Amino acid sequence: TNSNLSLVPEHFFRKATLKNSERYGTAELAKIEGEVLEAREQSSNLEYDIFMRVRAQVESYIKRLQELAKTIATVDVLQSLAVVAENHHYVRPKFNDEHQIKIKNGRHATVEKVMGVQEYIPNSIYFDSQTDIQLITGPNMSGKSTYMRQLA
Repeated sequence: TNSNLSLVPEHFFRKATLKNSERYGTAELAKIEGEVLEAREQSSNLEYDIFMRVRAQVESYIKRLQELAKTIATVDVLQSLAVVAENHHYVRPKFNDEHQIKIKNGRHATVEKVMGVQEYIPNSIYFDSQTDIQLITGPNMSGKSTYMRQLA
């Protein structure tokens, strides 16, 4: 503080003046500060050089890394679908050239989750080249839209 100004030794020099105080330093501290700042700069430059070398090395593997990332993403999706299928007893559809859609006890996953497994009533659906139209009737809120979304 300014009241202690007379106690500052002669070899100290003023570095900064603040609102209620002064900052002082010495030649030795200034030298050490310079060395620290220089070391920081050298460290930063070295870090950047290492980064650039690593980047150059990795660059040659970019295509392989992207392929690996795509493969990992595919495995992740398939594994997630397998877990959901196992937990909810879903089955994989069978595709053929018979131009038919046959779903036995089909379920709409979202509606079943909201209603609960005990309340949900599964629907069977059959379409082939002879029955390409179905007439769906029923009172409001009876599941007509859910039935159609389940098929879509």
